[in-house]
Amino acid sequence: MRPLFDTESIFGIYEPGGEQLMLQAGRSGWIVFSEAIGGDPDDRRGVDFRPFSEQGLGVICRINYGYEPHGTIPHSSQYEAFARRVANFVQTSRGCKIWVIGNEMNYAVERPGIQIDWSRHGSGLSDVLDEADPLHHGLPVRFNVLPDYSDEIRTTRGAIISPGESITPNLYARCYQLCRTAIQRLPGHEEDQVLVGAVAPWNTQTTYPGNPNGDWVQYFRDILALLGPKSCDGFALHTYTHGADPAQITSDVKLPPPFQNRHLEFRAFQDFMQAIPADMRHLAAYITETDQSGPWLDVNWAWVQQAYAEIAAWNQEPLNQQIRALCLHRW
Repeated sequence: MRPLFDTESIFGIYEPGGEQLMLQAGRSGWIVFSEAIGGDPDDRRGVDFRPFSEQGLGVICRINYGYEPHGTIPHSSQYEAFARRVANFVQTSRGCKIWVIGNEMNYAVERPGIQIDWSRHGSGLSDVLDEADPLHHGLPVRFNVLPDYSDEIRTTRGAIISPGESITPNLYARCYQLCRTAIQRLPGHEEDQVLVGAVAPWNTQTTYPGNPNGDWVQYFRDILALLGPKSCDGFALHTYTHGADPAQITSDVKLPPPFQNRHLEFRAFQDFMQAIPADMRHLAAYITETDQSGPWLDVNWAWVQQAYAEIAAWNQEPLNQQIRALCLHRW
């Protein structure tokens, strides 16, 4: 068994249930787990991932403080207690050595304390849809910079009752460093990989001095600049297409100004990869969520094959930083 409970395969899924398809095909692969652990420093509960890692599957666990309205990480006044809870969770858990701290921190829904009146939301979110998508991954406002969704942007702003605490790069970097230090102080976890949480592409909801447009790639770059190569083990990334056409995987279409240098489709992952400082390009990179951003039809459009071919081609370029996984979200 590999020390990090990882795999050399780039195939992967978000949440378990389909791993037997990989194993039956004679291939290993990744499973991304997402755990909401709260912030009680006396809570010592964990998760046993060994049923998966002992089959040779790679295991990645995303650690969240909670979900909306609690925040993917807590209010900044609670970072120290949260780091102790994270350490307790890691110490008790088995079969995992790769941890992601938080998720899409620039997406307003992930802020601690945010309050949204979903009945006033422009998407007309029904109780049925809310049950099907309780974490609001499918809302147009998640990718709010996309031109077709401008009406929803305005309506959603009106539906925000309280904005919560914006997770700026400075705040996230502080929380991440506390969690990473707490994990790697544990006996047997000194070499664990603690990953920077994925930034939501095409989302401009978090602005701050120096980034008035809420550029998601700059947000990512600013976090890495604050951490540096000695205080970071790697990063999670998210990328999507906006439809099932496999041609969108290789599309180089860009957004209109002021984001004319940002890819509209799947190759948004390249924008993140190219923003990584040169002295951090030896670190581990994982795409922990990818999808076509819409309901899947029972038709083989070859979208999945094209997506893996794109990442494999990227990895074959000798000067490119390697991407270790591409995990299908809501497969």
